[in-house]
Amino acid sequence: DALIKDADFIKIDTQGYEYEVLKGCEGILGSVLAVLSECWSVEIHKRQKLVYKVMEKLDKSGYELTGIEKGNWKHKYSNLFPISSGVPVWMELLFFKKLDNLEKNSRKKILKLIFLYALYGYYGKSYSLALDIGIDIKEELKQFQSPKFFPFIKPFIPKLHN
Repeated sequence: DALIKDADFIKIDTQGYEYEVLKGCEGILGSVLAVLSECWSVEIHKRQKLVYKVMEKLDKSGYELTGIEKGNWKHKYSNLFPISSGVPVWMELLFFKKLDNLEKNSRKKILKLIFLYALYGYYGKSYSLALDIGIDIKEELKQFQSPKFFPFIKPFIPKLHN
């Protein structure tokens, strides 16, 4: 039995065992809207799966790579100057549920997805999804106008006027 039956967002940073974590949470991936996972392009940890395996697993589970949040690059140096190209060692990749894999009848999940897009700065995607689904995002925001929610939605509000 799974301890967690439902989740909207998963953050994975397990030093090379991200793939195994994804395999372990297959039972809830259907309900998860976004995954932020550290990934490695070179084997640093024993028997770890590399970034392409994590990407393949999430693609097969109905996600699309949306962004690279941060990373570390190993640069090659010559005796005289650094060569500009390098090898990506690790990165945090942000995946969102593909829209065709989203439960269309779950208004609450769609609203959460809209806000997750906005929280990560994908305002256009957030707003267009709201329009496509027929959600008046300005009306939805009214329920969050209390002072405790305002700092979280403040960056989203100016984008609605564009």
